[in-house]
Amino acid sequence: MSCSPLWNRISPELANEILSGIQRSHKKMYHTALELLAPHIRLRPVKILEMPKAERHEIWRCMLADPQLEPLNLNLFTEWLGSTQTPMLCAWLDMLDIPHDGRGFLETFPPAPEKARLKECMDKLIDRFPPAHVMIYLTVFNLAVDARWASLDELLAAEGRFPIPPLPQA
Repeated sequence: MSCSPLWNRISPELANEILSGIQRSHKKMYHTALELLAPHIRLRPVKILEMPKAERHEIWRCMLADPQLEPLNLNLFTEWLGSTQTPMLCAWLDMLDIPHDGRGFLETFPPAPEKARLKECMDKLIDRFPPAHVMIYLTVFNLAVDARWASLDELLAAEGRFPIPPLPQA
């Protein structure tokens, strides 16, 4: 599983929210994305920045779904989550009794909790936060886990409350 397909699964509005947030919180990362995507759009970066932001981000959303951009995508989603979604990150870790730095980040990942516990915590998270945000976070979280939690992959694939269809299983 990768996070690149997430761009095809989120709304243009959410993509604009994510990319606008990154532009505010991490200008260097946003500029890196601009430099990487500009040749594919066949415009100079300065011309791309002259485009209306929502239009620019919709073009980017389509392009970022390319699996070759996986490292950039993982950085973009991680930056957005870390800079704007701290309450959700902390809530997930707190529900699972996983120690963290208070901002939702950890140094080491524990073994996977039981599937029933993951399901219970995922249900609570979906009740408290926008389902699309939860889907992005749990997907990215499971990509960062040193020992990937197969049961979390299964739960994400089976979850029907996300406003978008699940990712195909790898």
